[in-house]
Amino acid sequence: MQAACDELRRLQSITTTGLTYIQYSDRLLTAKSVADVALAHTSDKAAADKITQAVFFYVEARDNWKRKIDGETLENSVQESWDEGSRAVEFAAAYCRAPRAQRSAIEGRYREQEERIATARRVAIEQRRQAEQKLEKERLAAAEQERKERLAAAEQKRKEAKQAHSVIVTFSAAEGTRDSAQPRRLTLTDVAIEVPTSDDLGQFGSATSSPARNKSVISTSCHQLTVIRFCCVLTI
Repeated sequence: MQAACDELRRLQSITTTGLTYIQYSDRLLTAKSVADVALAHTSDKAAADKITQAVFFYVEARDNWKRKIDGETLENSVQESWDEGSRAVEFAAAYCRAPRAQRSAIEGRYREQEERIATARRVAIEQRRQAEQKLEKERLAAAEQERKERLAAAEQKRKEAKQAHSVIVTFSAAEGTRDSAQPRRLTLTDVAIEVPTSDDLGQFGSATSSPARNKSVISTSCHQLTVIRFCCVLTI
């Protein structure tokens, strides 16, 4: 069993140096072969289980590395598997050397350590998840604000365009009518206008306007007016 622990420690050591996936895979095969031979010749099943567990983490690291190369999303990183393997190797070595009466305490300390690490990892994952949710919420809020600003700008442009296509026409009632003292002002959009009736303006004479282009003709029951589409002043 000591030979297996020594080989796993050598494997543990090389993971702290720069090496390629192929180099690590070859070194792992060597370590696993040595461990398999040691396990085949021991009757200490409890110690053998601890060695097997340590080997498992290093095999997991290799498999995760391969999936990372293939572009897959990993639940645990290669380094996390190596860290777990390193702790498992130290635990297995201490367990194998210890008298059977002390093994329970050694295993209890190892389990407590792993539980603390697992709890810290879960907390870190949750904090990361909450941070990502916050960022996503802020992104959506910013996008919504930008959308509202674009709509407001478009509405403002629409209003400005509508105002640019509106004209103000001044009608002056004929002398002697009740409206003669106060000209009538109407705001027109395009050529859709309402012309005052004869009750308001009396009898109309001729209507003049300038410039004389883009004309539209609007008829009432008592008169006919020629209206310029943009910026015209009609004097009755």
